[in-house]
Amino acid sequence: MVKNTWRRRKMQSKFQAVIFDIDHTLLDTEQFIFQAYVHTLKTYNLPAITEADLKLFMGRSLETTYEEIAPQLNTVELSETHRVFQAKNLHLAIPFPNTLHTLQKIKEHKLKVAAVTTRSIRNSEETLSVTGIMPFIDTVISKEHVSPQELKPHPRPILLALENLKTAPSSAITIGDTIYDIEAGRRAGTKTIGVTYGSSGKHISEAKPDFIVDDIADILSIVLT
Repeated sequence: MVKNTWRRRKMQSKFQAVIFDIDHTLLDTEQFIFQAYVHTLKTYNLPAITEADLKLFMGRSLETTYEEIAPQLNTVELSETHRVFQAKNLHLAIPFPNTLHTLQKIKEHKLKVAAVTTRSIRNSEETLSVTGIMPFIDTVISKEHVSPQELKPHPRPILLALENLKTAPSSAITIGDTIYDIEAGRRAGTKTIGVTYGSSGKHISEAKPDFIVDDIADILSIVLT
């Protein structure tokens, strides 16, 4: 189901580029992320967290999260332990139902596609590759491409993706599951789609995206219009 929250004016032409968040938007990475935290916290004899606790940190960088969880420890080492676990457990990241079909349809219509994330470039490209998504992606923007202060919700990652795609913000749309994704897209000048199947659930409406969808396939009726 698609909910149109954009009442300012009708779209007069289809979009030229689609910018996706990766975690909880293209990929179901709940266990990929959670089990990495479990492993890292156990390795450093830190208190465990629950999956409910983890939702509070969704959309933030690893370093920022570990600074809050364990400010007394070296967050770079914690983050590296986390990423090493993920590199050995790529099978925990899986596409959402309809992800590959949706991307195929978007590319058939000659739209450009970017993936923008707060994860590392290597970690991101590995998960996109093993899940079969990478062939549909024209550019990946990760934490290495911007300063720590320019991670989402800062618009810089979205603007870099648009620069790589040679597309104006007015011809692009940003899709994500957190307020950080929606705010970054809005501040960059793109239209936005919030997904309810990700970490924010129905609360994504609080970010006031232009559109809200319950299934990734629902974006086709928006981006191909």
